[in-house]
Amino acid sequence: MEFRELVSFYHVARVRSVSKAARTLELGQPTVTTHLRKLEDEFGITLFDRIKRPIQLTSEGLTLLGNCDPSGNVCRCPQNTDGLCRKARFIRSWCIP
Repeated sequence: MEFRELVSFYHVARVRSVSKAARTLELGQPTVTTHLRKLEDEFGITLFDRIKRPIQLTSEGLTLLGNCDPSGNVCRCPQNTDGLCRKARFIRSWCIP
């Protein structure tokens, strides 16, 4: 997991749009999408429900967002990656049939 992937996630979660977040971050939309996919693959969870418009956070996505510090647009997760993975997998096992 890289810090820029977490920053992309944070911005997409806040504006609920990959393209708007990409513009804010001055990145291409495919780059932001790649960042999200890498996070999802690493944690083994789905962060966003992409079928609905605007996109919506899943319960696992809300868990990850809860570990982000909105005051500085910085995620605290790199120091707590293992705990977050365990927490996200625990939530997934109980929330998703």
